[in-house]
Amino acid sequence: MGDIVGGTCAHGARAACAAGPGRLRPAGVLAPWTAAVMAGWMAAFMAASAALAFTPEDVLARTPESERTLRQAAAVTAAERALAASRAGTDVGLALKPELSYGADVEDPAAFGAALDLELDLAWRHDRAAVLADTIDLLYARERLRHWRRSDVRDALRLHARVLRAEVALRRAELDLERARGAGAARTEAVVEARRHALDALRAEAAQLGFTGRARFEPLRFTLPELGATPARRRRLQLELERAVLMRDALPYDVLRDVSLDATYESSTYGYQLGASLSLDRGRPGAALNGQLGSQQDDQWSVSLSARIHLDGADERARADADERVRRARAALDALDREYPDDARRARLAVEDATALLEVELNAWRAAADSAPSRSACRALLARENAVYGAWLGVVGAVYEVLEQLDGAWRADTGRLPPEDAPASRGEVTVSAGRGPVPASTGRMDPGLTEVRASVCRTGAP
Repeated sequence: MGDIVGGTCAHGARAACAAGPGRLRPAGVLAPWTAAVMAGWMAAFMAASAALAFTPEDVLARTPESERTLRQAAAVTAAERALAASRAGTDVGLALKPELSYGADVEDPAAFGAALDLELDLAWRHDRAAVLADTIDLLYARERLRHWRRSDVRDALRLHARVLRAEVALRRAELDLERARGAGAARTEAVVEARRHALDALRAEAAQLGFTGRARFEPLRFTLPELGATPARRRRLQLELERAVLMRDALPYDVLRDVSLDATYESSTYGYQLGASLSLDRGRPGAALNGQLGSQQDDQWSVSLSARIHLDGADERARADADERVRRARAALDALDREYPDDARRARLAVEDATALLEVELNAWRAAADSAPSRSACRALLARENAVYGAWLGVVGAVYEVLEQLDGAWRADTGRLPPEDAPASRGEVTVSAGRGPVPASTGRMDPGLTEVRASVCRTGAP
């Protein structure tokens, strides 16, 4: 393996190009003492960057939740509380009721009156429609939370690849600067500065997520959900259909509403009133207890049965709307059952295609890395490296689409290739069977593309 001074070149090249922190220089331009100093600096830099580098695996393990994800997590908590309340169906109320009145009987003079009552109400109602509605809201809130968490990881993986591509773009601009002369040099210098600023901005964005140091490329093999798994959204669509049918079937209760059996007892001696009731409100059973402490006029009790009958009956438009809601809910469920298997299969095939393209680009990168050392070879390697990162972005996007279809989470296969199955070449990368470059001797990951091209490009290239 060779050494490099801050540059990017081909694997296997003996002396493709030389790069400094700002711009590349032909090896012949560097004085011996300068080359030695910079080579020592690069050796220390490589050791530090290996410890500080962040990889796709780090992204999967340590991506923080965004503000939108945290807001959605709070929405899930609120939906859980609402569902718990609707399932319990209970309501407790405590109120203080002051009253000031003025009036008179026919034979008595007018007079002021005052009262202060303390009321306690306990109520229970079984509302299946409300439980279904809150359950649907909770399922949807959880779906959105998983969606945003997937999106956070996808965006971080994309950012990681964008950092790598920005590094390549900067190195290519530095190569162009070495060849530029006169007015062209000034323009190229401006391009170099612009790309350096773009790289710094991307690194700052990564630092906000907690990823510092140099980006390092190690392709992962992702674990995808099984195709036969039932998507979580199917359960929500089933409940939406059930709720639509329930609401339609409850329409006859629009005629006979608020059937109630009430019993009360008042005590003037002790100044309290107790009441109890059983009710059927639009098909929803309920019960209530209430107590009132204050001034009662007489000792008395009562039992009553009441109802509210709507003579106009149920609205025909309401019936039509209810039927339409049932039809739409059933159609959505049928469409999912009909289209989901093919959509999920196509998404999985897209992952396979993207992975195959990544393997092709990695092979092209290896071929460029083994070419004869020259500045043009270094430029070709940079182009192939940029294509690798582009193909990796395609893999990330395809995996994300599968996870969206199957409502899965980002997971990397933790297994490594056994040593006897590992490729013999030190730069070999097996995407379909392993997570990254695996040397045959140890089964551990090899350095990523950035380390390979940084360690094999030497000064002194023509």
